[in-house]
Amino acid sequence: MASSLVEALADEDWGVDDLVALTGAYTPGWVHRLPAPAHWQRLDFPDAESVVAPARVLVWGPRGGGGWEATDTLQVYGYTGIPSFGDVLGSTARSLDDLDAHDMRTGLLAMPSVPGVAAERSTAVLTVAGRRILTQLTNYVAASTTPHAGRLIVHSLSVAAGHPELAEDLTALTRSVQEAFTALVAAEARGVG
Repeated sequence: MASSLVEALADEDWGVDDLVALTGAYTPGWVHRLPAPAHWQRLDFPDAESVVAPARVLVWGPRGGGGWEATDTLQVYGYTGIPSFGDVLGSTARSLDDLDAHDMRTGLLAMPSVPGVAAERSTAVLTVAGRRILTQLTNYVAASTTPHAGRLIVHSLSVAAGHPELAEDLTALTRSVQEAFTALVAAEARGVG
């Protein structure tokens, strides 16, 4: 079984067609409207053939030896099809488990009662080069049989341990993506989107 939901949905046996990253000129407008906390910097990635750039990357606290103390990454995909609930269930935990995460907590998020909509979040601790990294991974799925109207949003937050001053920022980043997804789903259900 594929460890990431992106890999799983890209597999032809999962009932999903045409999975493609929505980045660059194809990044949905709502991504650009998401707020960024003060002192967080947006990173832009040039289009590259071999690497799919995320729809948005925010960073905080540059480290002397390179890298950042905290990152917020948002990937958005379009597809056609209806993955099963089982495809989503456990997907965030599998991804973090592949990174040897520990102290993991996983749960489904409350979502609008719309068929084909689900969201799962896992939080865990990673150890990278002797540093503890607190990580949160959320997969949002809105299925659709309309060509390329299905959405997979992968939201990842990571912060080096020892930065309690970022708690409000992390909550705000999490809330803004969840609210944007909920609004997107509600608009689609009303036939607005």
